[in-house]
Amino acid sequence: GHKTLPFNDFVKIHDWQPMGSGGSGTIIHVEGGRALVITCKHVVSRPSSITVTYHNRFSVKGEFVMADSHADLAGISIQADATTPFVPVAKSRLSLGTVVQQAGYPGGVGPVQRVAKVFGYTARPPFDMRVSFVSRPGDSGSGIYSPAEQGLCGVVWGGDGREAACVEQYDVKRFYDACLPIFRKRPKQPRNPGNPPGVPPGTTPRVPGPPPGVEPPI
Repeated sequence: GHKTLPFNDFVKIHDWQPMGSGGSGTIIHVEGGRALVITCKHVVSRPSSITVTYHNRFSVKGEFVMADSHADLAGISIQADATTPFVPVAKSRLSLGTVVQQAGYPGGVGPVQRVAKVFGYTARPPFDMRVSFVSRPGDSGSGIYSPAEQGLCGVVWGGDGREAACVEQYDVKRFYDACLPIFRKRPKQPRNPGNPPGVPPGTTPRVPGPPPGVEPPI
């Protein structure tokens, strides 16, 4: 299992249309030659033209699976193989003060890692989790990772300039449970033997970029 932040599992998302949005996402399931990516619904405003880019700048076309407007979550299907890593969804809600990690693509650059703490939960629906780092444009859809649970415990959707607002574990798990059966109905993808080991089929090689940035703990 993962003991530190698994950079390979965090991806950049763009919908490549005029005035298109962009953000981040997390691979949460791999099966049948495809991977399921979770992000925010507002990140994929035009589901027909989604591109997902790995941390090593390999890009692949994404297919919209479903969305939840209430929780602002969306699922994307991408080509993958048995070596594609993923982060499972955490099984429980985190306590206040729990140390978490986040990796996103602020400004389209990254992944940039932050180490923070669970700051609190809102008292009214939607029951957001607040985390002690400042989110920036491009962070929407990025995952909050729990080293203790070795799983995804939240998804960043915004912030107020002081702390990040995140979809909490309960809604992430609820969305995953609803999305997975739809994801599984899609045709399985054959492995592309022409790809190098560990490179998802259908990806486009890009020039390797600089190593991921790391921000100090808050």
